[in-house]
Amino acid sequence: MDLLNDFHPMYPPNPLLSELSDSDISENENYINTLKNLNNGRKRKRKYTFDEWSAIYSDEIWHLWCIIDDFRKGSNLLNKLDFPNFCSICYQNSIH
Repeated sequence: MDLLNDFHPMYPPNPLLSELSDSDISENENYINTLKNLNNGRKRKRKYTFDEWSAIYSDEIWHLWCIIDDFRKGSNLLNKLDFPNFCSICYQNSIH
């Protein structure tokens, strides 16, 4: 799938990741892995902050936004949304 996506990308690049250097991306991945490892042994997970949640799910939310953006023509509610508002709505309605 990764090779196919390299030759024929389905979505534009995530704007949240385009400004990050390679070292910032690897630091984010290490931070995400640390959060996941800390929470693996707990029965009750703590709620993520919006920044932590955005770092973990930014790619998935971006892909979902691209899919919704393709189908939002003609919908007044979706035409008023932009990507940051969409992220905050998803965060507020998730289990964190």
